[in-house]
Amino acid sequence: MGYQLICEWENLPVTRETSGVLERFTDPRWQGYLARLSPSLFRGNYEYRLPVTLKGAEFSQSHKTHYDPYTSVRPEVAYPVRLATRYAVEENNRVQLFCEVLNSVTAPVSNHSLELLGELMYGAHAGYSDCGLGSPETDLLVSLVRQEAGNDLFGAKITGGGAGGTVAVLGRDTSRAQMAFARVVSAYREQTGIDPYIFDGSSQGADAFGILKI
Repeated sequence: MGYQLICEWENLPVTRETSGVLERFTDPRWQGYLARLSPSLFRGNYEYRLPVTLKGAEFSQSHKTHYDPYTSVRPEVAYPVRLATRYAVEENNRVQLFCEVLNSVTAPVSNHSLELLGELMYGAHAGYSDCGLGSPETDLLVSLVRQEAGNDLFGAKITGGGAGGTVAVLGRDTSRAQMAFARVVSAYREQTGIDPYIFDGSSQGADAFGILKI
């Protein structure tokens, strides 16, 4: 919805693209992606023109075509248009900054670099929750990690693409961080009664197990 409104304000022609792997809508300036907008452009020109919320019925009444062929607009839902649009814009920028910091640091990695990465993770988590997609449990885990700042834990965010509420935690591989993480797990278990599953270690992933072609 946010993308559609912004394109209308800019008088951009939006066309349906069917030649690629996935059908989608595209435009000549941003190629159909909110992630192509810079955060400063979005904040300066569009953010406060967008409605905070918009009922699906109201949107459908004024827009006969919805620029997403894979979702339907539910008339009874009040969509958080402004914050959801901001998330799509800012999250892409956060990911790029995260990669740039990782690529620029050299061993030993400074606490300052890890704190910058952690702040990007906290921002990503907050933006995701702003869209109404978070949960009290993941919010609690992230909050508990934040309380261990100074103990070799630097950031946390929800992740996993909707596969049940997974939180990624950024920390050093030290006994101090392990003890801090153990306190996070203990506090979470005490406050929720849930025993969390901890992903520990790694594997060769698709290199070892192959992929499934559909």
